[in-house]
Amino acid sequence: MHVILNKKILVTKNVLSLPKIMIHPSVKIGKYCIIAESAMIGENTIIKDFSVIGKNVRIGKDCIIGRYCEIRDDCEVGDGTSFGSRCTLSAGTIIGDHCVIKYSFVATDTKDLTTPGKKTTCTIGDNVLIGACVVLMPGINVGNFAIIGAMSQVRHDVAPDKIVYGNPC
Repeated sequence: MHVILNKKILVTKNVLSLPKIMIHPSVKIGKYCIIAESAMIGENTIIKDFSVIGKNVRIGKDCIIGRYCEIRDDCEVGDGTSFGSRCTLSAGTIIGDHCVIKYSFVATDTKDLTTPGKKTTCTIGDNVLIGACVVLMPGINVGNFAIIGAMSQVRHDVAPDKIVYGNPC
């Protein structure tokens, strides 16, 4: 059974969506997804089954969000970015345009001890390739066109056009 939101958006069964979301009519949303309030999802984006999109999340056009992904509150995902299954973006993570992020990626965050109520989050530039099972530690910045090898734990910023891999790197 299919449900139509806004008379044009095709959503499969059991999708929970909260008030004030803005979803382009061409977006496809899989089964058992949750989309929190004030989320914005751009045209031709695909959100696969069992994914969770948090409050105030901005997802660009032509993106693919794999199965079982969690994009927590206040994240931004640029145009043409794709995620494999089981990826997690901690609240406030920013990802640029045209990135490819393989499965089981985690961008972590932590409390900023100098500013109450603020967290230290990750930022990923444009055209970045991230292999499977990569963990970015809190506050890491990844430059444009960087490549991070599979199974890496990134503890230091990655400069633009660099290739890094390893645990730790």
